[in-house]
Amino acid sequence: MLTSMTRLITSIFFLFFTLTLFSQPLKPKQLKIVKQTIASQFGKVSEQVFLEMTPKTTCVIESDTFFNPDGYYYLFQLKGDSAIRLDLSSFHGASYHRTLFAWQNKLYQLGGYGFYETHNNLIYFEKNSREWLYQPTHGQVPLFINGITFLHNDKIYSFNNIKGGNNAEKNTVDSNLYVLDLNKMIWEKYEIPDKKLIIDAGYIQTNGYFWYHNQGYSVIVNKKELKYLVLENKKVGCSICFEVEYQINNALYFKWPSSSLMDNSHCKINLDSLWTVHLGLCKSLVPQKKEVNIEQQQSRSTSYFLIILSVFAVGIFLWFKKVKKKTQSITSQIVNEEEDVQITNTENTYLKIIELNKEILSMEELDIVLEINHLTLESRKLRRYRYLTELNKMYPGFIVRTKDEQDKRKFLYLIIKQQ
Repeated sequence: MLTSMTRLITSIFFLFFTLTLFSQPLKPKQLKIVKQTIASQFGKVSEQVFLEMTPKTTCVIESDTFFNPDGYYYLFQLKGDSAIRLDLSSFHGASYHRTLFAWQNKLYQLGGYGFYETHNNLIYFEKNSREWLYQPTHGQVPLFINGITFLHNDKIYSFNNIKGGNNAEKNTVDSNLYVLDLNKMIWEKYEIPDKKLIIDAGYIQTNGYFWYHNQGYSVIVNKKELKYLVLENKKVGCSICFEVEYQINNALYFKWPSSSLMDNSHCKINLDSLWTVHLGLCKSLVPQKKEVNIEQQQSRSTSYFLIILSVFAVGIFLWFKKVKKKTQSITSQIVNEEEDVQITNTENTYLKIIELNKEILSMEELDIVLEINHLTLESRKLRRYRYLTELNKMYPGFIVRTKDEQDKRKFLYLIIKQQ
C-alpha cells in the first residue's frame, strides 16, 4: 500500500514538474554561472542572451534537465541551484532559432540561422568527446530549416520554414511540410494544400501548441494530435497584440501595445480553450499520400528493367547520353523548387492584401502588409518597388499607384480586385 502511494505521489510530482518547467526562470545561481560562461568568451553580450527556461532552451531526459542557450553550443545540466557545463565548444553563433529536442537519450539541434545563412544541419551532443557532432540525413531534405519544427513519437515535423533575406532581399518561405524519420534518418516531403498555414511570421511555442498570426487570422498547431486550426483574429481575441509578455502552460499573456488603452492590464489567449471551442474546425497537418498499386509497381519495375537492357544493347555512347540528361533533369528540378517558393511568397502577399478588404491603402499600410515598416526610408522604397513589380507581374493591374491629393509628397495605392 505504501509503495503504491509513493508511486502515485511521484507521478503527480513529475506531471506537475513537466507542466510548470517551461514557465520557470533559471535560479539566481544558475543564471550567474551561465552568464559568466558566456561573458568569458563574448563579454557584455551575455546580458542580451535569451536565458529563460522554455521549449526553446530546455530539454528533460528522464530525471535530468539540460539547458542550451539559443544560438550557442553551450550545454548545461541543471542540478539543484547549480548549472554544470558539459560541452567543450568554442564555436558559436551558427544556429539561432534552431530546434532543440531529445530523442533516445540524446540531445539534438536542427536547423537555424547564423553567419548570413539559414541551414538544414542536424547535430547531436556526444558525451565522451563533449562536442556537438554532425548527423547525416537523406531523402527529400529541406533546403533550409527555421520555422515550426517539433518532435512527435520518432519523427520530426517541420514546415513554414523561412530563409532570411539578410535585409537585402525578401525572405523566402517554403510551402512544404517535411517529415524526418529519426530511426532511418530519411526525410519525406509533403505539399501543404492549405496556403493559410504558410505565413512569414514568428511563432510562439507552448507545452502543447504553436501559435502564429498575420493581420487577418491566427494558426494554432496541436503538436500532440498533429492537427491545426485557422481562426479569424476576432475569434481569437487580442488581435492587435503582437508581443508575448509571459506564458503559463498553454496560456499567453500580451501587453497592450498602446498604454492609453489599458495601462496595467494584460490580454490573455488560452490555447486550450480555443482548441476545445473550435474542435470541429481542426484539420490534419499531414496530407495523406496516395497508395501505389502493387501490380503497378511490379509493372513499372519490369519496364525499367527492359529499358536498362535496351540501353546496354545500344551501347556505351547512349548510356553516357542518358546520364547527362538525368543530371540536367535534377538541376532543373532544384531550380523549379526555388521558383515555386518565390511564387508562394507573392501569392501570400496578394492574399494578405485581399483580406484587408480595402480599396485604397496608404503607403504606411502597404509597408505593414509587406512587412518592411521596420526598415529605413530608402530600404523601404527599394523593397516596395520590387514587391509591387512582382505582384503586378503575377496579377496585372492589381495595385495602381497614385498621388495623395492631401499630401503631394506621398502616394496612395489603389487595389483593383480581379473579377
